[in-house]
Amino acid sequence: MAKKNKKKSKKKEYAKLNSVNLGISGGIIAGTCVFLTTLSAIFGWFSQYTQWATSVIEAVYGFAGYGVSLQGLILGTIYGFMEVFIALLIFGFIYNKLTK
Repeated sequence: MAKKNKKKSKKKEYAKLNSVNLGISGGIIAGTCVFLTTLSAIFGWFSQYTQWATSVIEAVYGFAGYGVSLQGLILGTIYGFMEVFIALLIFGFIYNKLTK
């Protein structure tokens, strides 16, 4: 009796991303970065870095009320979280659709 050679399909399988968890983790990192940068600017720590970094953050979020203040600290943290959360949520969704 002859053995039949069964060829297995060698289709690569990719791991699925949990889009929500990816978005939350990236949002926490981004929000924390904006929070620490604004906090450093308020207290005058690392003045050369914070002057440059807060000018970049003000260029992005300035229209929405961000500034180097307590209000800006809270708003910037929320905006940083939301922006990266949405971006990574979309990225994870697209990645999962393309790797089916």
